[in-house]
Amino acid sequence: LQIFATLSPIPGFMQWLLAKLASQIKLAETEMQEGNLIEGASSTFRESILFPEEEKMIHSAIDQINGKQGIELLQDILKSSQWVKSDKLSAALKSPLMRLCT
Repeated sequence: LQIFATLSPIPGFMQWLLAKLASQIKLAETEMQEGNLIEGASSTFRESILFPEEEKMIHSAIDQINGKQGIELLQDILKSSQWVKSDKLSAALKSPLMRLCT
């Protein structure tokens, strides 16, 4: 065994993160539908899960171009486990996952 990566030593982290991403995506969708998203303003319940530079790194690590926001892309990546097969994606996710875990 040369390389092994898992989040299992941190009980509940993946479930917490996926739930946090889902709630933030739902909140953003609700704001857009209701027209509450005014330039520079958002709900008090919105959280900045990804920093702009982290979002850019994730987008650049994905080969295909899509119009998804960073948190939607992060949710898709984590649900599919495709990041464990890509050194580029793993490197892009290291900083945000470590920060969110702490």
